[in-house]
Amino acid sequence: MTATVQDSFVPLLGARAGFFAVPRAEVVYVKLAIESFEGIAIARSMDPEPNVAVVEVAVLATDDTFEAAGALVDVLMGEGVLTPLPPGPERVDALLTALGGS
Repeated sequence: MTATVQDSFVPLLGARAGFFAVPRAEVVYVKLAIESFEGIAIARSMDPEPNVAVVEVAVLATDDTFEAAGALVDVLMGEGVLTPLPPGPERVDALLTALGGS
C-alpha cells in the first residue's frame, strides 16, 4: 500500500475510513470493485446531489482487512478512478450522516 493511501485512512467507528473523489460515471464501478471482495471493505457515496460531476466516496475497512482494502484502493487509484481527499472533520461528519448517525 502506498504512503498516500495509508495516510488517507483515519480511525473511525472501530474501522478505518478513507475518503476519495470519484467521477460520477465511475461510482458504480468503484463500489462493485471494492465490495465484490466480500468482507474486505465497503464503499459509501456521501454526495446526495445528483448533479455533481465528482462524488465523494468513503471506503471503510477493519484493521484486519485494511491491507487488502488498501491494495484494492491502490489499483483503483492507478486506474484513475479514485483521488485521495484529506480526511478532515467535515468529511467524517458527512460520513456519519450518510451512515445514519448524527
